[in-house]
Amino acid sequence: MRRYNYMLLLKRPGYFLLVISSLFLLLYLTSCEFEQIGPEGLTRTEMLAGMLGSDKAWELQYFTVDGQRIYPSYCDEDNLTIFAHNGSYTLDHGYESCYPSEPDSEYGQWYFTNNGNDVMIGVNGNRFEYEIQSLSSNRLEIALYSLGNRTVSTFRAAY
Repeated sequence: MRRYNYMLLLKRPGYFLLVISSLFLLLYLTSCEFEQIGPEGLTRTEMLAGMLGSDKAWELQYFTVDGQRIYPSYCDEDNLTIFAHNGSYTLDHGYESCYPSEPDSEYGQWYFTNNGNDVMIGVNGNRFEYEIQSLSSNRLEIALYSLGNRTVSTFRAAY
């Protein structure tokens, strides 16, 4: 049985650096959770929230409740749902307010759950988990199940 002289690694810096670099690379590759690339060559985060360091706004087109399409009221038409790449979330109520006491914007956090198939949105102490029905760089469909109803919200990218 042959014994290795580990001091040889310290005497030859090239070998030592190669071993250490290999270990760090192995640790990096096995510890990171990689996001899958979609058909447009973008990750799900990039499709939902834009590129790194930016955000993306979505305009609500319509709701579908148990198969019936419902369009937003006049005061909701200018609302923007904004997902930032850093995980922050903003619901901008736009110029037309539905209620006098409604704030201009509501803020919270978002993150993917269920292996990226759902998105969790937390606003004002409440958390809602939406099932992602469809996601591309210009269209988003998310479903919420509440009180026995299934509501699908369909958005288009505003910017």
